[in-house]
Amino acid sequence: MKLSGNKVINKIDGIIKDRENNGKVHDIFFNNIEIEPDSDGTGSEEFGIERELNPFIESDKKLEDMNLSALQLTCHVSRIVYSDGSTLELKTSLN
Repeated sequence: MKLSGNKVINKIDGIIKDRENNGKVHDIFFNNIEIEPDSDGTGSEEFGIERELNPFIESDKKLEDMNLSALQLTCHVSRIVYSDGSTLELKTSLN
């Protein structure tokens, strides 16, 4: 995933949606993923998210049984926490 901006990002939250060739979609949630500040000073962050699959969680078990090379992955970020403490969040209500 690559995020661009003018502030250093410390953490992100969101969902990775994986779509099988047959159209089925599965959600993989990630919260408080801490990332290393970008070292080149461009304001662009590139990072990967790693998470061990738990065979006792039904969605993880399904992923273990799939051909992972056949999946299309899409990342949806819902919250970004910057190094200065400010946040950018997806609104979930009109209030």
